[in-house]
Amino acid sequence: MKDKKNSKKWVEQFDMKEVEQAAADWNMPEIREPDFSSVKKKIFHPLKVILFAIIAAGFWVGLYWLAGAFRN
Repeated sequence: MKDKKNSKKWVEQFDMKEVEQAAADWNMPEIREPDFSSVKKKIFHPLKVILFAIIAAGFWVGLYWLAGAFRN
């Protein structure tokens, strides 16, 4: 198992001055860390979670009822 304290991130292997120069040559936007906080808030919004639970419960109750109807 790798020692996490001594292992480098894959990003640290690159010479950042060279990367920034190449990005400027190709007119690319500045490199930045992604921010997923807004995505997390939208996915786990309480109303959406409750709505999903209600729809899922309705689906399984309906499936159970359908299975019982075809059993006889």
